[in-house]
Amino acid sequence: MKSDELLQAVETATLAILKLVEENFAPLSSSVLNQQPNPEKWSIAECLEHLNYYASYYNKAIKTAIENAQQKQWKEVPTFTSTWLGKKSIAAVHPSNTKATQTPKALNPSLSTVPPEVVSRFIAGQNEFLTLIQAAKSIDLNKTKVRIEVFKLLKLRLGDLFLFMLAHNQRHCNQALRAGNFDTSLCLTNV
Repeated sequence: MKSDELLQAVETATLAILKLVEENFAPLSSSVLNQQPNPEKWSIAECLEHLNYYASYYNKAIKTAIENAQQKQWKEVPTFTSTWLGKKSIAAVHPSNTKATQTPKALNPSLSTVPPEVVSRFIAGQNEFLTLIQAAKSIDLNKTKVRIEVFKLLKLRLGDLFLFMLAHNQRHCNQALRAGNFDTSLCLTNV
């Protein structure tokens, strides 16, 4: 895959996620955002808070990795090659994967109280992610790596991580749409 096409695809899809959240979730009251479809399912707010946990860790880790790559002068290369671990990680969170996954306790919002500004924090995190995509256009997406949040001994190539984050965001935004009984034609599928 061409590196510039990967970054453009992630940017375009992230803008679509932002539009979906701003148009559909931002206008909702706190009570509607926190309404669970049933006791075993996350509310819209819980879906977004789960994504906020990931953005909090990965946006910082991506920024550090980009700064490290810039210091080492790892310039952009035309082609990105996904690794086996990258492909497996993306497939595990892809919106088309209907298999339920066990969420680690630290990343499970249903075990805590979701702050009322969940939507605005999500939007801020996605805007920061867009800034990081722009910054990554000048570096090697193959050499630049980021530690996996749930298993810090492993690292993903930055290109794989961008695709992972996008797929994960799409998966849980789709889950939030279902939790709020929105039209399923709004669901995101672009990785």
